[in-house]
Amino acid sequence: MAQRNGPGRARHKSPAKPLNPREREQQRRGRMYLLGALVLSGVMLGVWFPFSPLFHQRQQTASLSAQLNTLKSQDKVLAQQEKSLTSPGDVTRLAREQYQLVLPGQRLVQVLPPSGTPTQGNAGQAPYPGDPGLTKPVAPSAVALMPTTTTTSTPVARKAAHSSQGLVQRLVSTLAFWRQ
Repeated sequence: MAQRNGPGRARHKSPAKPLNPREREQQRRGRMYLLGALVLSGVMLGVWFPFSPLFHQRQQTASLSAQLNTLKSQDKVLAQQEKSLTSPGDVTRLAREQYQLVLPGQRLVQVLPPSGTPTQGNAGQAPYPGDPGLTKPVAPSAVALMPTTTTTSTPVARKAAHSSQGLVQRLVSTLAFWRQ
C-alpha cells in the first residue's frame, strides 16, 4: 500500500541497494572512529577518575565508623557510671580512693609498708642484705657518728696527697676502684 507524503505523492519503499566498495569503506571507517572514540573516552575516564582516593576514603570511613562505635560504647559505660555516682558520699569515696583528694581541713596520710618487707614490684624477691633501703634514716645530729672513709674529699687535700706519692703509686690509687 502506498502512503501519501504530501499532496498527490505516494511514497514507495525502495529495495536496499547494494553499497559500492567506497561507501562500505566509509561506513567501516565511521564505525572504527566511533569505536576508537569510545575506547579513548574509556581510557580517559579510567585515568582521570579518582579511583585511588575513593578507595582510601572508603577505608578511612570504615575505620572512623569503627572508632565511633567504640566511643559510643564507652559513652554508654560512662553514662551508667554517672548515674551510679549521684550521691555525695559516693563521690567523696571515689575522690579519696582513686585521686587521693580530701575535703578542706583534712589531711591525707599514707602508711608505707615497714622496711624489709617486699613491695608489690618485687614481691617474689627478698631484698639483699646491703640494700640501703633497709637502713633507717640518720638523724642530722648523728652525722658525726657515721663512719668516715679514707679518701680525701677536697681537691686541695687530694693534690697534697698526690704530690707526696710517686707516679706509679698515684696511678694505682687512681685506678683502685677497678679492684672492687
